[in-house]
Amino acid sequence: MELPLELERAIQNAPDDRDGYLVAADWLQQAGAPQGELVTLSVADDRDEIIDRMIELKQELLPVELRTLSPASIEWRWGWVRGAHLTSVDDPIEPQLLRNLLVSPIGRFLQKLVLDRPTSRILEALYSVIDREPRALRCLRTLMIFMPDRAQDLDLAQLSRLTTLRRLALQRVSRPRGVLVLPELLELVFDKCEEVPRVLAGSALPALDTLSIDGPVDVPANWLDPIRLPALRSITLTERYRIAGSAISAQLEQVDRIERTRGQPTIRLVVVGRAHKPGTAVAIEPTPFRIGRSKRAHLRIEDSGVTMRHLEIYRPNDWRTRGDNTGYVNGHSIQNCQLRSMDELAIGDHVFRFLEGDGALVDRTRARYGL
Repeated sequence: MELPLELERAIQNAPDDRDGYLVAADWLQQAGAPQGELVTLSVADDRDEIIDRMIELKQELLPVELRTLSPASIEWRWGWVRGAHLTSVDDPIEPQLLRNLLVSPIGRFLQKLVLDRPTSRILEALYSVIDREPRALRCLRTLMIFMPDRAQDLDLAQLSRLTTLRRLALQRVSRPRGVLVLPELLELVFDKCEEVPRVLAGSALPALDTLSIDGPVDVPANWLDPIRLPALRSITLTERYRIAGSAISAQLEQVDRIERTRGQPTIRLVVVGRAHKPGTAVAIEPTPFRIGRSKRAHLRIEDSGVTMRHLEIYRPNDWRTRGDNTGYVNGHSIQNCQLRSMDELAIGDHVFRFLEGDGALVDRTRARYGL
């Protein structure tokens, strides 16, 4: 059931404010919509007696054609779909599934979308929603597109119409068209992408503070311009780039000096998407740091998708995860992997940021996600 526009816009303006969802729940319950019950249960403390009912309601509220999706593909929060992960297997129905999810009232407040190995038809379905559905994708903050190995175009001008984006991660983009114009984008990741300098040289990203590039590129002069990237604070590079001679080098050196004066970093998880207390910073100590439903876990998560001892974070030399259960790091399903600062860790319906830094970094992360 569609909400009145004023209620919908109130949530879009503050998608991490639980009170807006509670107001919507009251309206839905008065209208006799089962989603009102789901919202009310979702903001309550997790208890075994309500979990089964929540599962029933989620299945009932999804459009019929979407009920075949794996539960791990859909991330719920407060009675609406918060995140979606579509891994293509070249099924002809996939573009329509994506479109139906994005335009459905249940996906109205989607904040994170991961497209893994999308076909050209899936991308066209995304562009179609951006073009023709003014009520869809108004809350989208994170978009991750992991292209297949074969060459495929990606229309950056279309992505630039997603003006609420704060994090964009692109992998194996070989033929990007256009440039990025995203006023609120804070973090940009290029992984094995081509034409990165050309894209950056023409893009308008006034709020960008974190840039990560993995893979060799040909670097022209002045490919990073501090006038166009005034907020840039951190660059991660995996190849040798000619940063020292670029106009932005002085800006980066100044940031490096500031960071070095802050002493030893503290390791934390910051809750960025959860039914309760988003913005909470959890220190990772002691190690190994156990996460699960058990009362003995260092971080207890009462969630139907989390096991008693779901995952551990430990440090042999670098920070890593291990366990027999699945989590997601930066949209990829994992059990054992390395963790780097600012990685996104999803466990059940709970989403965290792994931070290696001081309190100022935690404060910036809270501001980034509106917490």
